[in-house]
Amino acid sequence: MNVKDKPQRKPLVIANAFNNCFSSVAGNLFHKNFTGATKTNNDPLTYIRKNFNQLPSSLYLKKVTSNEIDK
Repeated sequence: MNVKDKPQRKPLVIANAFNNCFSSVAGNLFHKNFTGATKTNNDPLTYIRKNFNQLPSSLYLKKVTSNEIDK
């Protein structure tokens, strides 16, 4: 795997690269969607309430098997 355009084999370096990538996703999305936000649209919950007509009161997840997770 390349990290900063250099091949890496060290598991810790690779793990940290993945961590940095995935941990920045929420911040990047927030910045993309809320840059220049007004007082009425300055947080994710306001955005969701404004853009979704009906919010579900519950969330149901179906059971998965270990084989599905492996795939």
